[in-house]
Amino acid sequence: MSEKNVNTGLFPVNYFIQPKVAGQPLLGAPVMNLRLLVNAPGKTISGVAHVTQAVAPPQPNIVSNVHGTWSFMATMSSTHILLVAEGQGPSSILVHGVPQMVENLRIRASVEQDWQSGICNYDYLYKGEWHQVEGATMSIEDFDQNAVLDQLQTALQV
Repeated sequence: MSEKNVNTGLFPVNYFIQPKVAGQPLLGAPVMNLRLLVNAPGKTISGVAHVTQAVAPPQPNIVSNVHGTWSFMATMSSTHILLVAEGQGPSSILVHGVPQMVENLRIRASVEQDWQSGICNYDYLYKGEWHQVEGATMSIEDFDQNAVLDQLQTALQV
């Protein structure tokens, strides 16, 4: 996922996002799997996010359809990529038996120019309250098409 990809069309990128302290994962903290399709010429991103937390019982279990934009951020010493996105997921509100989609995720991330790593701040809605995760580390995750399809199917169900 080099600068060349940024000029050639669509490409997938999949991140595992977790808070760390002194370079070590923060155990019990929320983590996010973010699977995106980047539209380079259109400077848009779309995909699926899944926020979970390894506590008993497992909570939250947030699935979002993510849409947003990307742009270059340049300073005197470096260039990064800014990702800004929001996610919607099914709610318990039913209209004619159909779950209504509500905003449940907000993402702001700074990604290295090669799209391989970065830092992410995100907010997620859980039980009617917004929760914030700051400075979480983003790393590339291997792409598993079946997992993405499962997450999309889960996002469409209640």
